[in-house]
Amino acid sequence: MKKLYLTIIIAAVISIVLAGPLGYGNFLRMKYYILFKKTGRIVNYDQDGFLNGNIITLKAGDTVEAAKYVHGNKEGWTYVYYPNNRVHYKKFYHLNAQDGPEIAYYPNGRVNYTGTIRYGNRFGSLYWFSNDGILDSYSTYDFTGTPFYTVNYDHSGNIQQIINQPVSSKTFSIDTLSGKLVPLKFDETNQPIRDLFIIIGVAPHISIDFTVTVNGSTVDNLKMVNDVIQVKDAFSKHGLNAIYLTLRIDNKKKMVKNVIYDFSILKK
Repeated sequence: MKKLYLTIIIAAVISIVLAGPLGYGNFLRMKYYILFKKTGRIVNYDQDGFLNGNIITLKAGDTVEAAKYVHGNKEGWTYVYYPNNRVHYKKFYHLNAQDGPEIAYYPNGRVNYTGTIRYGNRFGSLYWFSNDGILDSYSTYDFTGTPFYTVNYDHSGNIQQIINQPVSSKTFSIDTLSGKLVPLKFDETNQPIRDLFIIIGVAPHISIDFTVTVNGSTVDNLKMVNDVIQVKDAFSKHGLNAIYLTLRIDNKKKMVKNVIYDFSILKK
C-alpha cells in the first residue's frame, strides 16, 4: 500500500511539473496523444495570437520536437527526438533563427558532434565523436562558415593528422556605424572599422600561446573567448595599420613551432 501511495505522489508531482509550463489543458491533450498514439501539435498562444511558451510536436504518440516560443519566435533550445524518445539533437535559437550552440546525439545517447552557429554560419570549434565516445576530429570555422583548420585523431586519442594552420586567413573588424563585422581584405578601406577579430583554432591536446602587435606595440591583457581574439580599437588611427600575430604551437609531443602572420590595412 505504501508503494502505491508513493507511486501516486510521484505521478502527481510529475504532472504538476509538466502541466505548469504547458498549461493543464495542453498537458491533458498531450497525455491523450501519447495514450492513443496520436499525431499532432500541442500549442500555446499569447494574448496577441502569437505562438508562445512550450510547443510540443508528437507523431504516433512519440515526441518529435519540443521548442520554446516567445511572441511568435523560437527562442532558446529546440529539441528533436529519435523514435526511442532520446534526444537526436538540440539547437539554440534567437528570433526564430538558429544562433548559438548545437549538439547532436547518437541513438545510444552519446554525443555525435557539438558546434556553434553564428551569423547564419557554422563558427568556431566543431567536435566529432565516434558512437563509443571517442573524439574523431576537430575543426575550426571562420565567420563565413569556412573550415580552415582540422585535426584528426586515432581511436586512442592520439593526433593522426593536422591540416592547415590554426589561424584563419580571414580577419574581421567591427563597423562602428552599423555594429556589424566587416571582412578585412588586407588593402585600402574607407570603412569606419575599429575592433579587430582574429579567429584561432585550439584543438584538444594542442596548446597555443599568442602575441599580437599593432603598429609596433604589443597588445597586453588579450584573451581568447570562443576561438576569437578581440583587439579593441586596433584601427583607431588613419593611415597604415600594421598587425603582427605570432602563435607558439605545442602539440605536447615536444614539437613546438612558431607561426607568424602579418598584414596591413590602409585606413583613410
